[in-house]
Amino acid sequence: MIFRITRLPLLILFLIAISCTKDLESEMVAEQNSTIEQFLKSNSYNFKYENGVYYAIDSIAYGYKVATGDSLQFWYVAKTLSNQIFDTNIKSVALANNLDTLFRTFRPIRTVAGTGNLVEGVKRGLLLARGKQKGKVLFASNLGFGGNEFGPVPAWSPLVYDIQIVSVSNANIKLEMASIANYLNTASPNFAYFNEGFWLGLTVQGTGNQVPANGGNVYAWCKISKLNGELVYRTANQNELFSLTPNNTMLGLVLSLTKLKVGDVAFILLPSPLTSGPQKYDEVYPYTPLICEVRIDSLKVNN
Repeated sequence: MIFRITRLPLLILFLIAISCTKDLESEMVAEQNSTIEQFLKSNSYNFKYENGVYYAIDSIAYGYKVATGDSLQFWYVAKTLSNQIFDTNIKSVALANNLDTLFRTFRPIRTVAGTGNLVEGVKRGLLLARGKQKGKVLFASNLGFGGNEFGPVPAWSPLVYDIQIVSVSNANIKLEMASIANYLNTASPNFAYFNEGFWLGLTVQGTGNQVPANGGNVYAWCKISKLNGELVYRTANQNELFSLTPNNTMLGLVLSLTKLKVGDVAFILLPSPLTSGPQKYDEVYPYTPLICEVRIDSLKVNN
């Protein structure tokens, strides 16, 4: 009984110290996150915040969204909010910033998303990225080096990692890409690839010269099927209104319809990143490419 009583104040003091430390860390993280948000807003970045990290897109790409367990390769440039570059796997960047080039490996980092011996903020940020995309991962010091100095980086520094996903792969992606390759090898008409990530084959060239605008409206006929011919969707009318915004229309159609003129009829092959992605949508399962037959009838200009 005496033993417990004499040590109880020490236990209370220990618990109070832990509580104070956590409170101070929470305040520091909140302050650093506020600084990060000010940085992003002052530079006009669109960004999202998830799982303690910020992700801002430098250049848009529509590759496969990274998921836990995916095999990745990526380039990176690590710096402070004041733009002090302290690490990279890009040789030209290392040379330009007088970084060591003797003991660095200048090739893409290979890792499995959600695992590996990476800085925690980077590990979390990669799960917000897409293949081929250039973006910034930003996070407070608790997900970086904490109270440790790293070269020119002071202790308790929020960090910025510019990353570019070189490749994303898993078993489902490999199967999808194989099915797309098989389809293209036997398909008619000939398909042309667009940098946005889809293939388009024109069957009828219209006489109009107007092109739908991203964010505008278009009247069109459309039939969407799986590559095996199974029907997914067909417009109810011959001349149906499509709003060319991702919130209202499938992303792949928004991107591809803006490549066509009034009167054009075409087939559009959309990989899953431009449709439902890794989620099930109605009867379309994850990693399912779709083929769309479309005809542009007329345009409607927003007031």
